[in-house]
Amino acid sequence: MTCTEALELLLEAEPHELARTTDSELSRHLRDCATCRTSAARILEAEGVLRRRLAATAPVRSADDAVELARRRHVRRRRAWRLLPPLAAAAAALVGIALWRLRPSVPGVPLQPAARPPDLVITAPAGRNVLVMTTDNPDVVVFWFF
Repeated sequence: MTCTEALELLLEAEPHELARTTDSELSRHLRDCATCRTSAARILEAEGVLRRRLAATAPVRSADDAVELARRRHVRRRRAWRLLPPLAAAAAALVGIALWRLRPSVPGVPLQPAARPPDLVITAPAGRNVLVMTTDNPDVVVFWFF
């Protein structure tokens, strides 16, 4: 084999041929020719660098692992949404109990709504309603027309 023929085969050769571990015609030529052996060594070195760089950029997780992780996250989100209505109901019940327990009261005196002063007469405009609210101060009365 000539060096010209060997150089044409170098780029298509298998790594074990370039390393001269087989008994092919190319391997025998590389054992005998220092120039072609140098070219083969450079090709093997470049392939090694490429292999290492590709291995470094390979994803840590496989596609199956990524799909499984996404499925688990989806299941966790669905579980969280299922817990929301019971938690909201429990929070509403606690707020209701707290408001009921904190209502203003005087021991022994039942809570009664404030009475409207007897001399107060309110007339709402046509098509409207009126709400009269008394306050703790007898001089302050709130009229709300709606």
